Amino acid sequence: MALVPANTTWAVHPKTKQRFVLPFGKSQFFVPEAAVVSFPKRSNRVADGHALGVALATKAPEKWLPYCDPDCLLQLKGVEGTSVYTTFETPGHYDEPMFLRHIGSAIAEKCFPQVDASIQKQIQENEGPHRADPSTYNERQAIRYSVLSWTKSIDCPSRAQLHPELNQWSAVSRDGSDQQHYKSCKIDPPSKARPKGPADKRAAGCGGKRKVGLEELPMLEDVTICEEGHPYRKWSLTVSFEDVDNPPVLTKRGNFWILDQYSCHLMSLTTRGAAAGAPAAAAAASGAAAGDDNCDDNDI
Repeated sequence: MALVPANTTWAVHPKTKQRFVLPFGKSQFFVPEAAVVSFPKRSNRVADGHALGVALATKAPEKWLPYCDPDCLLQLKGVEGTSVYTTFETPGHYDEPMFLRHIGSAIAEKCFPQVDASIQKQIQENEGPHRADPSTYNERQAIRYSVLSWTKSIDCPSRAQLHPELNQWSAVSRDGSDQQHYKSCKIDPPSKARPKGPADKRAAGCGGKRKVGLEELPMLEDVTICEEGHPYRKWSLTVSFEDVDNPPVLTKRGNFWILDQYSCHLMSLTTRGAAAGAPAAAAAASGAAAGDDNCDDNDI
């Protein structure tokens, strides 16, 4: 991997002055200051590592709404476009605000308009932390509020988020001075127990790979796939987990489900009810596999 020049100025947190660290997959990367479009004013505050783990584990937009205040958002630019991140702080853990936590497109496109509407209401009523007239914003404030207009189709259409290696950002372990990863205080919530049944028997015949139904994945509770022209011929999606720390995520766009995050998994389609043709299954599986490089992790 090509590294950025040794004299690169790294982006730092405005309060702690620590270098930002971007977790990506199993690696961590420093972010060049030149890649920052908008710096946050502060970090989101959570009670402890358990609360942070719960927040990062969910992909439900309504759970992320409190964390999408523009004062807490950071926007980065790369060759793919721009992505939006936030940071968290917890009492007793000085290093936590350095970690950049990606805000996925489904969350951003659902929450940002709601936050913007709330700000407009505060301005009209002249009450609240964002009641200042936009005409009084300085350049930094104007850029910070403009982050709320981010959309995937315009700002980062080809990937789930910026890819640090594609942008040649330096990995923490290759910086020359930091040989180990930084440690977040995040504590992952316990996995939900699954009742044993036929699915476990099927998994035993698949080399030990656990096959997981849609109902077990984030944001996928009501997903079915219908073959065009045959509304009663439905498909269910089955994912064979190769990497349990990096689950796939689907986003609903109108009448379609888009695979935003997909890495290290095998995917297949099975019918519900009437049998469907193999060509349709092959086409659907091929479309799903197209997102292989869209890695979106907050797992460190």
